[in-house]
Amino acid sequence: MAAPLDLAELTKDLIGYKAESGSIGAAVGKIGEGVSGTGGKGNNGNQAGGSTTASFMGLQGTGSNFVYVLDRSASMEEFQGAPMRFAKSELLKSIASLGDRNQFQIVFYNESPGSLSNGTSAGRLLAANEMNKEKASRFVKAIKPSGGTEHIPGLKMGLSFAPDVLFFLTDAAEPSLTEAQLIEIQSRAERSLTTIHTIQFNRGPAPNDGSWIRELAQQNRGTYRYIDISGLE
Repeated sequence: MAAPLDLAELTKDLIGYKAESGSIGAAVGKIGEGVSGTGGKGNNGNQAGGSTTASFMGLQGTGSNFVYVLDRSASMEEFQGAPMRFAKSELLKSIASLGDRNQFQIVFYNESPGSLSNGTSAGRLLAANEMNKEKASRFVKAIKPSGGTEHIPGLKMGLSFAPDVLFFLTDAAEPSLTEAQLIEIQSRAERSLTTIHTIQFNRGPAPNDGSWIRELAQQNRGTYRYIDISGLE
């Protein structure tokens, strides 16, 4: 059994993102609620011949390369940490389902984003082999919610890997993305024909129509899902 990551290694593995303009900084039963979108495939030039259908939070995406962008702000610790526990569990199940010919990356973000490195390949997709799956498992389990929320840096980092499919999860409708920001994300996604699926966490019945979180999926051939976190354990 592999030893757990120590603090120094965890810090090393959370690789920060630099944008073009400079550094941005270092109840399961209710899953079926609020689904919309086409769930189309982003069939881009990055595919390595290992096309598969991956599922995350009940949403499905088809491709070879998958990136998971998850909100890790302090609010994900509400309800005794149930939202983050559920997100981690679903994330690890999705990664475990990938085949050896697939690639993946994980981005956690609050005010700033970070991705998983294998020590020598910072900023790159990782092969979905057993070694990288094990490292991803230890990395994910060590993440703790903290801080505020800035969606754009996380989305930009996720799209920088040019995946076939990007799964995006947040519990924060605010700060909302402006129309200009949505257009910018759509433009970036079009370069690699990335499909973006979105999941919104909140308590109780859906408080709105999904607003920009739904629109983000619809503009990028994806599917939106709302999940009531008050029903999670």
